[in-house]
Amino acid sequence: MINHLIRKKTNRGHPLKYRELDNLIKQTIVSQKERNKLINRLVQVSEWFESLSVNRDGRGVKQSVRRLEKTTIRHINSALRLRDHHEDVQIRTKANKLIKSLWHLEFAEIAASASKFKGEVNKSSCRTNNRRQQKTARKIVVSDSLCLEEVRSLHFLQSVGRQLHLCVSDAGQARWYLNRIHQGKLELWVVNVEDEVTALLEVEIETERYLPGRRRFFRRAVPCTSKRIIVDCEGQDNHPIVLDFEEALQIVDCLNVDEVDTETFINIGAFPLFLRQDLRNSVPSPVSDGGEMHYVWQTPTSIVIASSTKFSDKIDKFVPEETGWSRFAFETTANIESSVDGKDAKKIGHWVEPGVNHLSLGNLLELMLKVPNFLRPVTRT
Repeated sequence: MINHLIRKKTNRGHPLKYRELDNLIKQTIVSQKERNKLINRLVQVSEWFESLSVNRDGRGVKQSVRRLEKTTIRHINSALRLRDHHEDVQIRTKANKLIKSLWHLEFAEIAASASKFKGEVNKSSCRTNNRRQQKTARKIVVSDSLCLEEVRSLHFLQSVGRQLHLCVSDAGQARWYLNRIHQGKLELWVVNVEDEVTALLEVEIETERYLPGRRRFFRRAVPCTSKRIIVDCEGQDNHPIVLDFEEALQIVDCLNVDEVDTETFINIGAFPLFLRQDLRNSVPSPVSDGGEMHYVWQTPTSIVIASSTKFSDKIDKFVPEETGWSRFAFETTANIESSVDGKDAKKIGHWVEPGVNHLSLGNLLELMLKVPNFLRPVTRT
């Protein structure tokens, strides 16, 4: 009991003792001779530091001073450990510099140097972690001149943001995007053209964990489905970039994209629908409404329309400046039984505009009423 009271009193108001330093500085990281000299030096400078009136109160040494002393000793202990074993040569150099400075600096200066050293170690660890994270990133070669590199680290994302003058150059914005990446809700890909950073491509991942109308206890039994959508492709100063039709379609294929909702892909008609060779290799005869010629591709779940003033017999021959692209998707709202035994079901739903279109739903309805057989028989998948 007496020893406990003495220890408690010592921790509150008495100077930093030799035995406390002996416990704080590890024996395994430094020779006994150097350790004894180091402890004696720290006892000397700490006693002078504690003797200053500003560092004392009615009970002795202030608690804040005691905490500063112990924190500083821990930083010095860290420097002793890292001076020969840290992977960053700059940290090893700064650790040795800190240890050497102990013999000619006062304790306040030692505390400031030790705190600065700890900050440098934290920054170095952060850089190392970022490099390790980015090493796990995937790289996809789309063509001889174009490749995609996945974003997995904060520093890499900020670096790309600074090069392209995007909002992700800000640490707060970059962290927000990186959190969504780690949650599996988003993917960011750097578009490199001729080994130069050209754009940042954003793929949003929408996950449905259960089917509509299912009871709660059935939800876990229903497999998850996800939809991958390219929602942005920003170049320098947030401007859209220009891609070749074949390259854009290869990007859609490589990233397993289900929808595109950004100008870079919509303006050239690089829709996932055209990954089907039967639709990609055949351009339907145009339907004219008196002003434009409309080329219509239709499946059970989507309609793609190219509106142009000029005739074309190949998809990649459509000139972006002279062609307006539109895509409509079919959304199922319910299934109804069409027979007595319930074996046959019919999907009920409506057509929607998933992105920015040249034609609106109203324009589509007008064309359907104005032009007979505007929508051809559905091509079955």
